[in-house]
Amino acid sequence: MPSAVRRRSSAALAALRRFSFGRTLSQALRVRAPWRYLAARLLRTSAPRRYELCSSGLSVLLRHGTWDEVIFDEIFYSATYAPPAEVLAGLDALGRAPRILDLGANVGYFTVYALGRWPAARVVSFEPDPANAGMLNACVRVNAKSAQVEVVQAAAAAHDGTLQFVAGLAAESHRVHPAEEGVATVSVAAVDVLPYIADADLVKMDIEGGEWEILTDPRLASGAGQALVLEHHGRHLQGEDPRRSATELLRAAGFQVRAEGPAPQGVGLLWAWRFPAEAQQSEPAPR
Repeated sequence: MPSAVRRRSSAALAALRRFSFGRTLSQALRVRAPWRYLAARLLRTSAPRRYELCSSGLSVLLRHGTWDEVIFDEIFYSATYAPPAEVLAGLDALGRAPRILDLGANVGYFTVYALGRWPAARVVSFEPDPANAGMLNACVRVNAKSAQVEVVQAAAAAHDGTLQFVAGLAAESHRVHPAEEGVATVSVAAVDVLPYIADADLVKMDIEGGEWEILTDPRLASGAGQALVLEHHGRHLQGEDPRRSATELLRAAGFQVRAEGPAPQGVGLLWAWRFPAEAQQSEPAPR
């Protein structure tokens, strides 16, 4: 299921309910003891269930009948975040485990994916939504990865402080927009992530419109060589074309940019990288 689909609540949840048996079976085969997955899916068990991934032996926590299934499909079945060859070559050329920054970590699926692909990596995972952060912390604990994963319960921003946040929407929790009059919000910590980005080798950013404050910060151009995967959104953008705006801002910061798939309603995925030329020419190590 494309990443953009989950950005429209009614459509995505309707699609979730209509998952074919074949699709559900394909998801179940990504975990050990797939019959447990199928049984819980059939019963729509909303309590978190722990599943061990066949690919890495790491575990995820999943609530059936919720956004968790959509994101699980996105990352572990559809392989939405599989890096392009240029990124793999650049990371391999580091000669060490990469430093990974997960902005908008949600319940931890990308963090787990990254640790499965680069087992010695160190990850800093930002998640401001209290419910999501609770699941994220539990995921780190069940995998015994506290020594490798730092969880920061804060919104990724270009400044330190606080901001008003619409919480409790799972994957769609977000910084409140001025047009959202009367919506219930909570105050959450905001952390300037530009220093974190400068120190990371791979950045994943999916922060529901919060990306524009970061992408327009001039400090983005001063970081060392790294790769970034961005899910861009129309929320908080002063413009009409999120994909074009994100592409232009990343190129201005020195990145090469590649769009992945369509961008319906302005929501889509971009890969960007600015490794030295010699790193991009090397062949990625076999996996």
